[in-house]
Amino acid sequence: MARRSGLIVLSVLAVCVLALSAGSARALNSTYWCSAHPALDPCVLSATINSAPLAAGDANYDVWAIPSNNGSDHTVQWSIQPETASDLSAAAGDTFSITIKTSVVPRVIDSFAGSLDYSRAYVCGGPSGCHYEVTVTGTPVSVTDQLGCSYPPGGPTCSPVASAPSSVLFSGEINDYNYNNYSDPSYPAGLVDSFYGMTMATNITETGLPPNIIQSNGQNELQIDLADHHFLQNGTTVVHGNFYLVIPDTFLSTYWGINDPSTLATDGLNATVGAGAGTLNVTVVPGTGVQVAITGLTFSRRKLKIKLGLVTPRAPTHVKARRTSGTTARVTFRAARPRGQKVKGYSANCRALNKLHRLRVTGKHSPATIKGLTPGVAYRCTLEGRSRAGYGHASKRFSIPA
Repeated sequence: MARRSGLIVLSVLAVCVLALSAGSARALNSTYWCSAHPALDPCVLSATINSAPLAAGDANYDVWAIPSNNGSDHTVQWSIQPETASDLSAAAGDTFSITIKTSVVPRVIDSFAGSLDYSRAYVCGGPSGCHYEVTVTGTPVSVTDQLGCSYPPGGPTCSPVASAPSSVLFSGEINDYNYNNYSDPSYPAGLVDSFYGMTMATNITETGLPPNIIQSNGQNELQIDLADHHFLQNGTTVVHGNFYLVIPDTFLSTYWGINDPSTLATDGLNATVGAGAGTLNVTVVPGTGVQVAITGLTFSRRKLKIKLGLVTPRAPTHVKARRTSGTTARVTFRAARPRGQKVKGYSANCRALNKLHRLRVTGKHSPATIKGLTPGVAYRCTLEGRSRAGYGHASKRFSIPA
């Protein structure tokens, strides 16, 4: 994957060429397998095509995984390539998988792949001790060559027409995201660890990673730069970009304070990618996080922005109240449902004597007590749930008699 943010610029296309020329993978395609080199880190545990196993000495496909470190950042780059062709065009409709053993913490997986599925596991035992095992499954995708792309400070950009043919790839990397950029004390504690589970798959040649983490109008916001050529090499066929990103629950909690992700609604995160062609969908995946998917995107330069959406509580219902003293009332209700953040309490907005009063409600559950009433005065009120994000929708009006 190509990266920006002042860290590293790297193309999987270039990595493939580098690994083949430096390691002679086609001649020694067991070089990267754990079965042949059990002490190697990383190494390939297994691989399949359409669920059929690929062997370390397979005559048709090379399977490799190599380390690539950049200071405190550690990366495993991997690929499945054909022995007798320049890319996977002949296998574009097949499903491949690769399982990699590594000591690199697999916080982020990004890849050139479609129909992505993946798993991460921490395994202990045996002569190799404890390690991670990462399995990535998907289909190859057609990726335009990166020639003609540049990396100005505002984000990557590419020439309108690709200068080289596209390639069909199933490649990617595993990254621990130990970037010094995240040591800023203004970032939430545990930010780096919260990336664990972030996953990306795309056919876009240049994708800015890691996400830029910024403050915009007082809000935490993620930004990812997207770029590609507008046309393929023939100058007429438009490139349609597909981009798939999973933002894990841990990151939602650490970065946006979404402490009850199972209750998050689709509008809990707002995503934009700029004007023009392309379909963008944000979907909550219970137990995993939020999936941001873009299909049919045209280029050459876009910026994906993701920020907090509507996470305040829904309105409490079935609200009733009765006076218990001159200054208090007992209120019963069906609890406000959270939307990503836990409900911390309630507040009553009441009108009496042509004035609006926000009255204190003691108790986080029904029944609760409304305090601060004026003896002998009747009130018309609404009840609101409260979370870290603020007050939610108001209930229907209810009466408190004099």
